[in-house]
Amino acid sequence: MADVNMYSDSLKKAVVEFMANPKMLTPVIQIIFKKTSAHNYFSVFKTMDMTASWFARIEQNECAVSPCFPIEFFRTAVGILIDLDHSCSTAKIIWLLYQIMHVLPVVESDFFF
Repeated sequence: MADVNMYSDSLKKAVVEFMANPKMLTPVIQIIFKKTSAHNYFSVFKTMDMTASWFARIEQNECAVSPCFPIEFFRTAVGILIDLDHSCSTAKIIWLLYQIMHVLPVVESDFFF
């Protein structure tokens, strides 16, 4: 797959439709976060937007996030992005967490370090 910035709108919409099956979230999260350049604000911004849309789709379908969701991988990725301390990226990450925290398969207090 190409850089996150190169993803077409139709590809993004297709991936959202895959979230009708919540088991698809795990591989998609791992792929997209590994393809995201932490030092590229636009890449981080798009990744956070796409991630929020996937969780929203799962919630819209009244499905639960799979217990196999890679929470430690997600937590590490978010931690790396926050540690970079880029103000725009940090704001977008906090926005994402606000959007999805109630859907994550963890207790909120366990997510943070």
